Amino acid sequence: MKKIHYFRIALVVLILFSGCNKTDETTIAIDYSNLLLGVWVNSQYADTAIYMTRSQNFIDTCDGYEFKADGTLIRRANSGDCATPPIAYTNYSGSWMQMPDKTLFIETEYWGGSTSFSLEIIKVDETKLIYRQVISRR
Repeated sequence: MKKIHYFRIALVVLILFSGCNKTDETTIAIDYSNLLLGVWVNSQYADTAIYMTRSQNFIDTCDGYEFKADGTLIRRANSGDCATPPIAYTNYSGSWMQMPDKTLFIETEYWGGSTSFSLEIIKVDETKLIYRQVISRR
């Protein structure tokens, strides 16, 4: 009789724990139809390339991009003309468009008004974005 009672208790405990799967708040949603979409932070420079990592949110102390499916973006950048530490960051609105040559054309605000530039995407996957800023010659 006690054996059946312990079995029932174990079964109830097992059901309760398996039913309480909490969603991991650190899980990053990835759009596999367009890996560029999402938040990218923590710029690291290596030679002429810039490496960024995918994130759930912007980080207060570094720059970043959020590419949205509707062609809008948020660019996190320094909030003033002084780029010496400590740097204050803010979010600026903008837009992005993929060009036929696979570069991104970006128009965005910044502390001094508005700007446009292009990024050559070298690689984008679930965890990293690698690009070069394209220098336009006029």
